[in-house]
Order: sequence, then structure tokens, then C-alpha cells
Amino acid sequence: MKLKLKLDSFTGGLLETNAYLLNAPEGAILFDAPEGAAKWVDQMLGQGARKLAHVLLTHGHYDHTLDAAKLKRKHGCRVWIHADSAPLLEHPESMAAFSPYPVMEGVKDHQAVPETEAFEISGLTFRTLLCPGHCPGSICFYLPEEAWCVGGDVLFSGGVGRWDLPGGSFEDLQRSIRRKLYSLPDATKVFPGHGPATTIGAEKRSNPFIPE
Repeated sequence: MKLKLKLDSFTGGLLETNAYLLNAPEGAILFDAPEGAAKWVDQMLGQGARKLAHVLLTHGHYDHTLDAAKLKRKHGCRVWIHADSAPLLEHPESMAAFSPYPVMEGVKDHQAVPETEAFEISGLTFRTLLCPGHCPGSICFYLPEEAWCVGGDVLFSGGVGRWDLPGGSFEDLQRSIRRKLYSLPDATKVFPGHGPATTIGAEKRSNPFIPE
């Protein structure tokens, strides 16, 4: 029998960053690890969630990675990030100029997320879409069987991620959204790093930053 997939959400930290927990067939997957995510995962495990197997980071900004080291240490899970964003995860002190957190723990033992049509993990197959513009190495995780896209800080409901931080570029962000995300089916549900979920179709019709 096919497992019915469930995606639970949590919002934590000073920037109200979203994390998502997916009960994948071969171990739970956490997308992003904001402040408070480790405690939330413990609560979800107490409610019957599968053992945490993987943390998939959409990019390396501190508000998405603050609890990654804590989760890895406690659960022995693998932490994944694209190579272009890995330096931020390894050396979070490099973000001190725009972080309100005086102490941030990095993760040096991590796995590299490739851009591929078939990223197989925990019994599921994702398309991984490299979408720079907000942050180098920003990855969107698209699950075709559910038409779900966990998108980090690339595309929001009625907005887009900031492009004025180090490594950002509005031209790259615009290109990423138009070429990678707007090519997904209109019914695709986007789970962003901040704010409510949206759909590709809704953003193509009405997003003021990136009209279709």
C-alpha cells in the first residue's frame, strides 16, 4: 500500500522562518532548520512521526540553518545543502554582519545536494532545481507525485526573496523563477521559507515582482 504523505509545518526564529516535516517512507525529512525546529521535531516524534533521517536545507542563510547542528547531533541525521551554499553552513560567522544571533553553530559534516531530475531520498524521488538570486546555491525541492515544491526564499505568496544580501542578484532571481519554477504545473503548491503557501499558477497570474 502506498504511504499517504503528510507535510507538517513549523514557523520559528526572529524572522518567522518556515520548516516542513515530511513523513517519507524510509525516514522523515525536515526541510530547513530555523530556531526552534529541533524542539518541534521532538514533539512531532512524540506524536508518531518517523525517525528523522534527513535535513534538506534550501540555502545557507542563518535563519534556515540555526538548528541544523543540534538536529544532526541528537538524531544522527544527514544534513544536505548545495555546494554553493555550503560555506555559509560551515562558517555561519561570515553572516555576523546581518545576523541578530551572536553565536551560531556551523555544520561541516554534510552532504551535497545536486541539481538533478531524480534526487532519491527516504524512498521518494525529487527534482532539485538550482535557483540562485536570493542566495548562492538556493535549491527548490519539487515532488512530482504530489505537485509540491519546497522553495525556501526564492518565491513567496505575492513576493520574492531578497536580492540585496551578499551573493544576491535580481536578474538571477528573475531568471530562476521564470525558467525553473514557472515551468512547473500551475497546480503545483509552493511551500516557501516565509509566509503562507501559494501555487505556481497564482504567482504567474499576480506576482508583482515576476509577472509571467
